[in-house]
Amino acid sequence: MLGGLWLVLIGLWLPVLQKEEIAAQQPLTALPATCLFLGALAVLACICWGLVLGLLRRWRWILVSAAAGTAVLLGWYVAVMLSTNLNDPLVDNEAGAGIAIFSVPTLVSVGLLLSVGGGLGSTYRRLRTRQRATKSVAE
Repeated sequence: MLGGLWLVLIGLWLPVLQKEEIAAQQPLTALPATCLFLGALAVLACICWGLVLGLLRRWRWILVSAAAGTAVLLGWYVAVMLSTNLNDPLVDNEAGAGIAIFSVPTLVSVGLLLSVGGGLGSTYRRLRTRQRATKSVAE
């Protein structure tokens, strides 16, 4: 359930950005506050989901989550590209090129954010275990 919420939060800012750009009827020169907030929320959600996986020692799921998060972001990218200008025959080519260009950096970025959270969760778990062991030895 929490993983599903993470996937929604990570991709939520892209359709909002497209809606803002359509409403402005021109390319945006600066990101609207809504998109900045949702982007920050996506980054925080990645770190928190990684933290949960780190606490539970689910390191393989960080890899799976990185792939799933990348798929969500690239899926929204394609949807936005294909719905932006339907009269342009180059849109399909641009969407394909964008996936080829952005897939690896997106995977690395999502994986890095998840790993930061996982490292924090693992460190917290170790410190907590060590604290409990010290407390039981002292008694």
